[in-house]
Amino acid sequence: MKPRYSYHYLKYYLKYSKYSKIENFMLSNFTLLSLTSTSSAGVVPFLILPIMAFRSQISVNRLNYARMASSFLTGYSKSSISFSDSKFSHILSASISLSNLKFTDKIFKHKLLTNTSILEITRCSFYYCINGINDFENNEGGALILRGVLLRAKECIFRHNFAFKTAGAIRVSSSVAATIESCLFAQNNCSYFAGALSCFVVFKTEIKNTNFTYNMCEADVSSTAFALCEKVKISNVVFAKNWAMYAGTLYFEKSKATIENNIFFNNSVPNCSSIKLFNASTITIKNSMFTEYNMPSIVCTEIENVLTIINSSFANSEVLEIKQEKAKLEILNCEFEKPNKYEVPELGPINLTAKSSSNNNQQNNLKETTTILNRNQTGKNEQVQKEEIINENIPAAPLPIQKSSNKSIFIITGYVSAIILLVIGIHYFQSVSKISITPKNNSIFMQEDFDVNRQMTSHGNAFDADGLPSLKAADEAAKLPNLDMEEKPSPK
Repeated sequence: MKPRYSYHYLKYYLKYSKYSKIENFMLSNFTLLSLTSTSSAGVVPFLILPIMAFRSQISVNRLNYARMASSFLTGYSKSSISFSDSKFSHILSASISLSNLKFTDKIFKHKLLTNTSILEITRCSFYYCINGINDFENNEGGALILRGVLLRAKECIFRHNFAFKTAGAIRVSSSVAATIESCLFAQNNCSYFAGALSCFVVFKTEIKNTNFTYNMCEADVSSTAFALCEKVKISNVVFAKNWAMYAGTLYFEKSKATIENNIFFNNSVPNCSSIKLFNASTITIKNSMFTEYNMPSIVCTEIENVLTIINSSFANSEVLEIKQEKAKLEILNCEFEKPNKYEVPELGPINLTAKSSSNNNQQNNLKETTTILNRNQTGKNEQVQKEEIINENIPAAPLPIQKSSNKSIFIITGYVSAIILLVIGIHYFQSVSKISITPKNNSIFMQEDFDVNRQMTSHGNAFDADGLPSLKAADEAAKLPNLDMEEKPSPK
């Protein structure tokens, strides 16, 4: 059974051994539970793995390594190394530099190498790691440099890292496999090639559920580059707001890759914003979204390149979405839409299933563009619009009645005839009210009504002020005698 050393044994070892300086000691088969090391100007790495540490196991937990001038771990070893819940920040070198390759006067031609060294990092963060200040020869990989070492990175953050030459965050070369899952690469930078990640001669590479945002390269490839990689799979990844001068956001050279369920949003690279294929690469793109502006999304110019795009959508202001000169190209069930305005995504996770705009609006936009093109081709509708604008600006002169249309004449005559009939009716009503007419009633009921009215008019005003019949008023009007039945005494 291989021995494991605790943190207390490590303190005892450092105190009583000849490696009294904490910046320079060599260990194998140990477990480091918790350690904090800050503010050191020593250029010697903190831990050095000797060649004698063959297939050792090293575990580091809860490490805080900050403001250091040298790497934390380096060496040539076939070891299994794991880091968890650790933080590396403000380091003037690559945090971890491991190699399983040391050859002299050897020639290899595309031969698969069997790696036994594994670097596994979980829930670790790498901030402001700068590689290239102390060593101007091996200035690639701002945070990690791995040669012949398997990489497994999960739930890690790589931010504000820099390399003077290649790969602002991670450089993996001559490895069997590299797996990156649920990680964030943001604001990493390099001067020459691949702003965030570079994989060279890696047999199997898998990147999933990861975010590449605001990475930058002063020359080629803003985000990730693959060269001589046999099997590459990129799924559920967001590439947003990355910038470079040339060669796109993703670069493939003599590689085979499958790109599925990804989003490419507003990456700024002249002549090729998203994907660049070069020198015999075979790429398959499925269920992905490309929302780039003022530049082609995909460029493949070599004869040996093979590009297949399935169920993907493109929103680009350029007419040419895919620049294909001599490569083999196959497009199935893809949408080329009119550009729309999208909001800038945050650095956190982005929902890959949500779309920025509805299909109905996109179809309406396509209809509008087709109608505009038809108008420009014929030219007739443009002349009609110009005449309408001129007529709207000039006030219209009043037209005489004689030259009016038939409809207006009919309306005017109708109004005049109605007014004449109304005047005639008023005059007739006034004349009838002045003439007393004796009605001729053949009905018995009509004769009785006439007799009652005549008797009431003969009695004068037989109604009181309220319009109700009054006996007193009727008697006064008729001047009837007093019908008192009492006898009066005769005068003597």
